[in-house]
Amino acid sequence: MGALDDGRFGLELVDGVSVEVGFELETLPIEEAVKVLLQGLCEDINREGLRKTPARVAKALSDGTRASQNSARNGI
Repeated sequence: MGALDDGRFGLELVDGVSVEVGFELETLPIEEAVKVLLQGLCEDINREGLRKTPARVAKALSDGTRASQNSARNGI
């Protein structure tokens, strides 16, 4: 299922079972929104060339927002 297939989570589960972390959990709603947009454009979100697109868009938006937040804090 999407992000789980990409191995981007790093959570410790019950009994010491853990999975790898890659992106912040706050990007998940963004990824879901990108999937909806792609489906609205009649794209197959499971197509090889689009599979990682939602994560890439979420990371780019998250990084861009983080940079502007840092600039605002520093008075730049």
